[in-house]
Amino acid sequence: MLILHQVLRCFYFVRHEQNEICLTVCCVFSLLAPNNTDIHKVEQTFMKNDSGKNISVVKFIFKLEVPISQNMHNYLVENKAKKETEKVIIQNPAFKIPLFNFYAAAGSFSEIQSDKTSTNISIAERYSSDDYFACKIVGESMNRRIPNGSICLFKKYSGGSRNGKIVLIENRDYQDPDFNSAFTIKTYSSKIEISEEGWKHKYIALKPNSFDTSYKDIIITEENSENMKIVAEFIDIIT
Repeated sequence: MLILHQVLRCFYFVRHEQNEICLTVCCVFSLLAPNNTDIHKVEQTFMKNDSGKNISVVKFIFKLEVPISQNMHNYLVENKAKKETEKVIIQNPAFKIPLFNFYAAAGSFSEIQSDKTSTNISIAERYSSDDYFACKIVGESMNRRIPNGSICLFKKYSGGSRNGKIVLIENRDYQDPDFNSAFTIKTYSSKIEISEEGWKHKYIALKPNSFDTSYKDIIITEENSENMKIVAEFIDIIT
């Protein structure tokens, strides 16, 4: 398995021959691959760009355990997403945080926190504070990053930028079809409008990240934002 991680302005050319991949890279990148992926050969050479100028490149040839039968771009993208979802937090029985259930929840987050019937879950020591809690994800709207049924770690929101982050939101004006409640988990994105008086949110888009294209953005404007609250930021998958 070969995974490119955090590629920035990277032009790469792939030659796939049976059990080998030849990857020619024309810039610096971060490479993430499992331990059982062998780098068969590394070559430094030159190739012509669109202007006919020779540029320095590095070729990495990897030995693969299983031949690739699909489109190379799809293979790289899908396996990167799969690798991310495989990350889990090590649990330590000595430390626990509450595991909240937001499915069909009728109350607010404050009411759910005060409910003494919630269960606890083991967690690594560094997360064993009142700032963290866990909840079970219901539905497929974020399945590119968070599979349905995952138990995930969240940190209570205390301020700062939310743009591009996965957040747990409480919105009393919206009923999430997966959670069957006012709670939803989406990627936060905001459009800012700047004027002489300052800046304000033109709108907020709560974006799904799903292989199911039927999920659409939830648009929050000034008119319908009064009952929306950022509850917490997604940290990682526990199990």
